[in-house]
Amino acid sequence: YFFFCFFYLQLVAQFGGVPLKLKPSTGVETYFTRASESDCFTQIISDLEMAYSLLPTTPAETGRITKWAAAHFLAKAHLTRASELYASWNSSTTDEDLEAVIKYGSEVVAAHPLCDDYVSLWDYKVANGDNEKVSEVVLAAQFSDDQSTWGRYGNQMHLYYPSVYQDIAGTRRDISGGREFSYARATNYSLDVFDRVNDSRFWKSFITTYGCNYT
Repeated sequence: YFFFCFFYLQLVAQFGGVPLKLKPSTGVETYFTRASESDCFTQIISDLEMAYSLLPTTPAETGRITKWAAAHFLAKAHLTRASELYASWNSSTTDEDLEAVIKYGSEVVAAHPLCDDYVSLWDYKVANGDNEKVSEVVLAAQFSDDQSTWGRYGNQMHLYYPSVYQDIAGTRRDISGGREFSYARATNYSLDVFDRVNDSRFWKSFITTYGCNYT
């Protein structure tokens, strides 16, 4: 139930109404009819509610899905459906959705209190370290320090985002700055959503200054 909704919520947000595939195929299928956005959200919320009712409050193992992960995405699904993007058809569910956002969002925050310092979320030291287990983390992708799983180069995704800094006078590539492959970047929205004056989360999330490390 959880993963069905997790992926369908992304599909609907990206493409609008998509085919609702609720039964497994028993043969070749070559044609699918798009469901309406409304029907997609109804199915997503219904199945997330089922996941919410079935999942445990405490994971059996680190990284497994919990009731609070389902509650988080229930809040997100209700908030998305209440968005002005769907104003042409969502008026009958908007009040219900906003009440649900408060209900499920409050439950998640109660179960996973916000960290006292936002930088705790990104204070990475080692794989499976303390920052992967802070109270604010509701659902974490698990990293591993098991070298047998690395392949030739290991996981390099964290190297694709750093800005190029070794061309600046007084700097050269080092481990703490990351090897700046620069294959990807944060979107303008992910940068502009922050108030750069009053919201310290920006300065605790992004590297904005590189220290001189080369004479």
